[in-house]
Amino acid sequence: MRVSTTTTIARPPEQVFDTLADLRNETQWNSGVSSAELRSAEPVGPGSRFAIVNSGTAYDATITTYERPSRLVFEARGKPDLTITYGLRPTDDGTEVESELDFRPKGALKVVFSLPGLVLATVFVTFPFVARELIPVMQAAGREEEEAARVLGASGWTIFRRVTLPSVKWGMLFGVILCNARAMGEFGAVSVVSGHIRGKTNTLPLHVEILYGEYNYQAAFAAASLLAFLALVTLVAKSLVEWRSERRPEDAS
Repeated sequence: MRVSTTTTIARPPEQVFDTLADLRNETQWNSGVSSAELRSAEPVGPGSRFAIVNSGTAYDATITTYERPSRLVFEARGKPDLTITYGLRPTDDGTEVESELDFRPKGALKVVFSLPGLVLATVFVTFPFVARELIPVMQAAGREEEEAARVLGASGWTIFRRVTLPSVKWGMLFGVILCNARAMGEFGAVSVVSGHIRGKTNTLPLHVEILYGEYNYQAAFAAASLLAFLALVTLVAKSLVEWRSERRPEDAS
């Protein structure tokens, strides 16, 4: 899995290269890095080794390509293994840095740091909202109509489509709205399994956290405002479904 980003830094390429090459500087601007140590002799150069802890995961990183000031490559061993490549190009505004992270998950991590892991985590924490709304409705509706349809020769799919679904559709829709609201705002479960890979496994709440940690307050506020707007839309949809489901018995009478 590869993730690429491009950033412009208002500094000369040599200075940017030296800053990136010394991973001890990660603790100053990357909120996910709690510690970084140089395990080889000074100065930093080809073959320099670092021990770094990122988001609670320990990595042993080695500089494998050191072409100052244009190209820098790290090989990091951990969970997962990854290759970090920096390409630097001088511009009128400073230095354009193209970063590429090549993740190589192992074993169960192939699911964890990927979209399937996000889906599984989200399903695990959100589907109970659908079940909580559907089970009481189905218990109240009873099985008589379904059993009658079966006696009359209806197939399972026909029974579900013509009998079961019409009787539980409002409860199911209400549960789906609650499920969607929880999925949009879920943080804990997806934070554990996502790996925080931008453009691949990063959700909107996680993106807000990363932007805030990078002191990009304007972008963080914009993303948080989008979440707030989606919450308001969800509240409106929830109120409409409640109003429609309450009117249904009156229409039937």
